[in-house]
Amino acid sequence: MSYGVSKAAMWSATESMRIELAPRGVQVVGVYVGLVDTDMGRFADAPKSDPADVVRQVLDGIEAGKEDVLADEMSRQVRASLNVPARERIARLMGN
Repeated sequence: MSYGVSKAAMWSATESMRIELAPRGVQVVGVYVGLVDTDMGRFADAPKSDPADVVRQVLDGIEAGKEDVLADEMSRQVRASLNVPARERIARLMGN
């Protein structure tokens, strides 16, 4: 549970910084990605994103003025699920 809470807190902080810094011309980009093929994720038995691909997507997003970069399919699915009521979304994520 604490992992999900920390992700939600970071999303909230990103949104707050974006609003607070916009008048100063500072672009804040939220980067959302699941597993990345790094030493930290080497034991995970799931699809992983190539770090270079994530970096390219982030740089392209900055250049395009995007507010968020959804760097993999998992992140895109999670973002799409946010339009679903929380109880139903959690049940789906838990496989119920």
